[in-house]
Amino acid sequence: MTTAPTRRRTDTRYRGVVYALDVLDHHTSQIVPNDYVGKTRQRGRARELQHRDTQPFSDRIVGDARVLWEGMCTEDELDEMERRFIQDPPAGMSRPRLNYQLNEDNPERIPKWRQVEQRHERDDRAGRPRWVPPELRERTSLLEWDTPDRPAARPQSLPRKPWRPWQRQLCGATAWWLILFTAGWMLLAHFRLVSGWQDQAVTALLTPLPGIGWAWRWTVLGFPMSGRAWRRRAAARRRRR
Repeated sequence: MTTAPTRRRTDTRYRGVVYALDVLDHHTSQIVPNDYVGKTRQRGRARELQHRDTQPFSDRIVGDARVLWEGMCTEDELDEMERRFIQDPPAGMSRPRLNYQLNEDNPERIPKWRQVEQRHERDDRAGRPRWVPPELRERTSLLEWDTPDRPAARPQSLPRKPWRPWQRQLCGATAWWLILFTAGWMLLAHFRLVSGWQDQAVTALLTPLPGIGWAWRWTVLGFPMSGRAWRRRAAARRRRR
């Protein structure tokens, strides 16, 4: 048996609050009581803190939110109570200027676009970045705002594998053979010990062969090595196997 997702019923009463915020006037910097009226079902200062981030007048809010009405009510009753404080406030309380909904007939009403302009003027005077509405922050942060270029990540090189013994032997023997072959050819050509370039080539080719053993010893085992060092190296090689 499956149950439908729970939703708040419109005919059920929950705790609701209608509150007001005191805001500094943009031009005179005088405190305007109850310049914004809102509703909430949240407890504590959660809703007030949201306004301090989502409204263009958030930098001009003075003090904490003032509770105008609180009680158990349905959604429609809470909406109606908020409308009353915006359109027909009690005696001694003026209509709020910063509400842009349910407040269109108020001649003192400050339109939302004008509130944003005033906020940008204050930001420019204070030398801080201009305020951006929450619904545009994600888009502008990705597409429009200037962001410092990040340095390109350096490609991580893979660790080099150590040479295997046969690779070191082959490299060392080849290097020594080339050295001795070149030296033998030069000696034969200089002193003319063998006649004909064919004989010189064959002799120079065979001359390095005795040195390959020494090359292997120097490259792989190191030189000089005592008999004890040789035995230790051989024992270590057997243990690795």
